[in-house]
Formats: sequence, C-alpha cells, structure tokens
Amino acid sequence: RGKIVAPHAAAARAALRKRGIVAGSFEVRGPAAPPRATAREITAFTRHLAGLLNAGVPLAQALQLIAHTPARCGVPRIADALAHHLANGHRFAAGLGAFSQHFDPFYRQLTAVGETSGTLAQVLARLAQERERVAAQRARMRAALVYPAAVLLLALAIAAALLLWVVPAFQLAFESFGAPLPPLTRAVVALSD
Repeated sequence: RGKIVAPHAAAARAALRKRGIVAGSFEVRGPAAPPRATAREITAFTRHLAGLLNAGVPLAQALQLIAHTPARCGVPRIADALAHHLANGHRFAAGLGAFSQHFDPFYRQLTAVGETSGTLAQVLARLAQERERVAAQRARMRAALVYPAAVLLLALAIAAALLLWVVPAFQLAFESFGAPLPPLTRAVVALSD
C-alpha cells in the first residue's frame, strides 16, 4: 500500500513499473494538490529548459528529462504535465496556461512567440535572465527597506515607553501645580491613559 501522484492512471502505472513495482489495483483519490514551486525554482526550470534546447534536445525530451530529475519542489510534476500536454498535440505555451500561478501572462505570451518563431531556446534564456534580474532587484529593495523599518519600530517602541512610564510620572507633577494644563499637554496625558 502506498501513494503516488500522477496526472492519470497510465502515468502512475508507468512510474511504478520504472521502480519495479507491479500494482494490482489503483484507488483514485481525486485530483492532487497543485504543484508548488517558488519563483526561484521556476526561474531555474526556465534556465535549465533553455540550456537543454540550446544543446539540441527536442522540447518533449527536455521536459521529460526535467520531469525525471529528483527534486522536492513541484517543478518535475509541472514538467511532466507539460510533456504530457505536448504528447497530446497541444502547444507548449498553451500547456503553461494550466499553471498560471507559476507562469504569468507575459511569460506565456513570450513562449508562444518563441514557439511560433522557432526561437524558444533564446526566448527562454532571456526570460530566465529577466526573472533573475527582477529577483535581484527585489532582494536589493527588501534590503534597502530593512534599516528604515528598524528605525521606525525603534521610534514607536520609545514613544510607547514614554507614554506608558514617563508621562504618568509627569502627570502627578502637573496635577500638583493646580493650574490648568495646555491643550497639547492634556492630549499627551490622555494618550498615556
């Protein structure tokens, strides 16, 4: 007894046969959860696929090679589904539409153009390069925002400490004067209550 995730029963039998396992029966549990892959993993998939295509490997075989690569992410499942989509006579760019959470419209449109024009390897290499550039820019942006965020948090912590401990101490001193407090001072004292 065990579990295997496959797009269909024939693929499940083939995967088990490759492992030397003969299954007597299958129990379909319903659709599998969609494969999970990070943006970095999709970029690596794009770069890997571009390299295989540049080396002269046909698209269907390149996708099968990636699908059989051991990995913990969902990229092999995505590649296997795309290879199956191609084997059924559909276009690569159309297959990417099934994984719209991983491949945005820009990615899908550029691959459609590359597929039509016969320059898919170059288009994928450019896409990988652009995705890497955008990821590096995001990382720089996050790093640049860390210092201002830390300063803001520290300022808020200091203001809260002043309102909780310092202002109440001064409130007693102000009340001992017996004179009416200015509106701004009353507002600060009200905040500390």
